[in-house]
Amino acid sequence: MISYNYGAGKIRRTRAALKFASLLSCGIMVIANLQGVTRMKESVFIIVLRQVFLLVPLAWVLHFLGLSAVWWTFPLTEIIASLWGVVLVTVKDKSQTTV
Repeated sequence: MISYNYGAGKIRRTRAALKFASLLSCGIMVIANLQGVTRMKESVFIIVLRQVFLLVPLAWVLHFLGLSAVWWTFPLTEIIASLWGVVLVTVKDKSQTTV
């Protein structure tokens, strides 16, 4: 998507696609970080939160607003899951550094 917009000279759409890609990668990095530091419970929680508790209900709620609103399910799910992951990481890290 980024390369198509860039090739077509649509710089505004290219920047929007880059911002969205950055948001998606943030969620992936949070999950990878949790898995990498052997915090599997938190990692599985984020995955289940994203796939079961956010994606499906948000799609169902947004379908009442139309098909174009359903497409907002994916970015909304990623934003919420990423923020929740950041909260889990920072809260857990603060509790571990306290002696």
